[in-house]
Amino acid sequence: MTLQQLIHLRAVLAYGGFGAAGRALGLTQQAVSRSVRMLEDELGRRLIDRGPSGVALTPDGEVVVSLAAELLEVTESIKRLSGEGETAPGRVRVGMSYWYALADQSSAILDVLRRQTDAELQLVPGAARSFTAQIAARELDFALCAEPEDGATLEFTPLVQAGWGVAVANDGSPDALEERAWVTDATEAGEVLVGRLAAAFGLGQPRVSVRSGLPAFALRAIMHDGAAAAVPLSVSAPLLATLGLRAIVPPEPVVVTHGLLKPRRRHPLLDWAALEAALTEVHEGASKG
Repeated sequence: MTLQQLIHLRAVLAYGGFGAAGRALGLTQQAVSRSVRMLEDELGRRLIDRGPSGVALTPDGEVVVSLAAELLEVTESIKRLSGEGETAPGRVRVGMSYWYALADQSSAILDVLRRQTDAELQLVPGAARSFTAQIAARELDFALCAEPEDGATLEFTPLVQAGWGVAVANDGSPDALEERAWVTDATEAGEVLVGRLAAAFGLGQPRVSVRSGLPAFALRAIMHDGAAAAVPLSVSAPLLATLGLRAIVPPEPVVVTHGLLKPRRRHPLLDWAALEAALTEVHEGASKG
């Protein structure tokens, strides 16, 4: 049994599948599946039930994952004592979702992060589903993102209820969305949000033309292909205009909870309570403004 096998097992649980775990870890689906299978063979226990609806831990798997969390925490502590470890000394890695990157209070949030630690900040773009696996694998320290559906092994603190609309090219074309294809990130959560927006406009199942985590591809699809995409309503009209876009507000609100996603362990460079309090103050100030 190796630490890597335990990390792979936790990633499969966090991501909800071998393929997604492989993408997060930079491995193939087959490599992750083989690693977990070897761990099961060595222990003589089935740890994961594999089915058409996804994966789930067996009772033995739940025990192993719980013990693995303790073992990985001890290993990380030993590495810090020796000056090693995945977390570089003096560096805090923060996952930041699309909404937080574009929110009006993004500058204030960055100021909060800088005041909370003297460490170097490394911002990593992405979505809640990928952040869950990255935090579990200790590739991120925490994240600011939408509430994940699969974050049971982590702690999520709600901070804001964010409204979403639809971004289209600001080219004088009509608002009609019936014939437009949609752009979403390459996650199930992104497609769920697009589906909720389409439903709010009374549309059927949207036709997704591009799935990409890269904003440049999404922007190109909107500008040149007449596509539509989800956009935070907190983004100001002037900023959208500089990108050649405009927002269409749905007749029925589409709201997503965003907040702080963090591990259930202490951090050597951060005070979780102080960070939560400071972020809460920023969001409350923004809502009053």
